Amino acid sequence: MSKTSSLTRRNLLKTMGLLAGGQVALRTLNPSLLIAEGPAPSSLAAGQFFINIVLSGGADGLYLFPPLGSGGNLFNILKARRPSIMSAMTAASVAIPGLSSEIGLHTNFRRKPAGMSSSVADLVAAGQARVLGRVGMAQLDGSHDSAMATLLTGLTSWNAGSSGHWVSRWMDAYAMQPTQVWRFGRQVGFPLTRSGALPISVDNLAQYQWNDRGSALGGSAEATRSFDVAKRLLDLQPNLSPHAEHLRTALEETIQTSNQLTPYRNQATRSDYTYLSPFRDAARVINRKIATADTSTTYVQLSFDGFDTHSSQAAGLDGASQMLADNLSVFYEELKNTAWSKTVVVISTEFGRKIPTGAESGSDHGWANNSLVLSGGLRSGAGALAGALPLASDLQNGNVLTTAIDQRQTFWEILEFLGHDPARVFTDHTPSQRLRLFGI
Repeated sequence: MSKTSSLTRRNLLKTMGLLAGGQVALRTLNPSLLIAEGPAPSSLAAGQFFINIVLSGGADGLYLFPPLGSGGNLFNILKARRPSIMSAMTAASVAIPGLSSEIGLHTNFRRKPAGMSSSVADLVAAGQARVLGRVGMAQLDGSHDSAMATLLTGLTSWNAGSSGHWVSRWMDAYAMQPTQVWRFGRQVGFPLTRSGALPISVDNLAQYQWNDRGSALGGSAEATRSFDVAKRLLDLQPNLSPHAEHLRTALEETIQTSNQLTPYRNQATRSDYTYLSPFRDAARVINRKIATADTSTTYVQLSFDGFDTHSSQAAGLDGASQMLADNLSVFYEELKNTAWSKTVVVISTEFGRKIPTGAESGSDHGWANNSLVLSGGLRSGAGALAGALPLASDLQNGNVLTTAIDQRQTFWEILEFLGHDPARVFTDHTPSQRLRLFGI
């Protein structure tokens, strides 16, 4: 890809969410697709592709990846405190087939889509996926805004302040070039810039809504019209302050970078992905790199909404997890004979959900979480769980799951897998407990 003409990567992608006059709901600020490319990995690198799936809203890892414990004791304690949302689950239904493990998977992750060779559970059993147990930020923070900022800046807490999105620090350290695709809603858009993100508002935006189809790589006529409308609205902004003018320019050039996606748009992929799946876009990027013998280190960030389950959690997460599981299976099938050994996929979210729900149909914001990492380069023979199980006393008496593994450690080890020095990115984090995810 060519570099942007007049705006460097440092202006395109910087801090996520430092707002003058208050915070903004950051779950609306994620690029629907972010691609970053850098120089080829060093000879010491095992990996090339890093796919970061951001589940916005705070996905309930205790529901998606429930602890079992010895003989199902932890699962039974958890279910007793969540009788409504876990009523249809049993310890046997979430156990991983063919593997004796104290961690489980939602039944949808055990489901093998038609025509696929492996379910997510099959990948876990084969040592190519692991559940990350009790991973979270160092401090409890139930705010979407500050938790997402912490997740994406890689700092200890929102109050610690931020000099940049951790991905931007990574880009600066390794001269990586970003391309962003945004959903435009009522605020038109938020570029990620070091000086902060402010909404660019317009008078008639109530009649304009960015269509999700325009946020994918499809290059549809609808997407083109959406870009044209956004550009026109930006041109009409009167009497902007210098700071707002800077942001307007940044957003204009962020829109222009969409043209850099053209080489990927017609790249062939499997036809099994769900409608408008961002996984198809990630596959287009990787397949294009393989077809052109492009060895650049590549980061792809995908965003999914719908995980803030204050109500109707079972129905909502059952549907969302099926979509996620099916697309992960197709994605593996796409790459298993080409790039799977040098690809890592990680699921990220701003926080978990509270342990007790009683008769409620949903759950409130929590703290630490269970999540998932998948790769053909994971360390063999390591088992299904990386991290820690909750304590029985926590599940019996606690309100939130406490953090055992700092979330930055996951990203730290992924950067090592890519042959990059994570100390140049996470400058305030020193590993105290390694997950030992990869066989490097």
